[in-house]
Order: sequence, then structure tokens, then C-alpha cells
Amino acid sequence: MDRLDAMIDQSEQASAWLAEAPRALAVGIDKGRLVLELSTGVVVSLPWSQTHLGVKIPTTAEILGGGLDVYFPDLDEALFVPDLLADIAHLRKAA
Repeated sequence: MDRLDAMIDQSEQASAWLAEAPRALAVGIDKGRLVLELSTGVVVSLPWSQTHLGVKIPTTAEILGGGLDVYFPDLDEALFVPDLLADIAHLRKAA
């Protein structure tokens, strides 16, 4: 196996978790909260302040990247869903 093949294999192994990662199916902003419906059937609702995207609450949100990203056109900002879920899990452990 040459060096390029080894790099490709390593990259595929490192990103294999993405195939199983929960994805956003629906997204909305409701009363200052970000609400996500995930491919796992779980609905996540969290205060906008927990997104760390500032104090301005957007009025619209779009799902991009096959459900891995949520984009807020009003802010020209996006959230990576797996990172957001990891942050939520970290908050739960810290509580």
C-alpha cells in the first residue's frame, strides 16, 4: 500500500462516524429557542444563547449538508449539528 492509499484509508476511518451521526430533519426558531428535529426521532430545543452565535435571534433557518449543518441567513452563520449535540451533551454532564 502506498502512502496515498494509507492516507485515504485513514481519512475514511476517521470520518466513518459521520455516516451514523444524527442529522437535522427540521429546524425552527420558537420563542427565542432553537428547535431541531433529528433523524433519530429526538427533538432538541435549547435557548438561543446556548448556540454561542450572539444575542440577535434569527427569524429563519435552513438545513444544509444533508442535515449536518443549520444555516441562519439573517446572521450569515451556521452550526454543525454534531458539534451542537456534543456541546449539549457536555452541558448535561456538567450539570
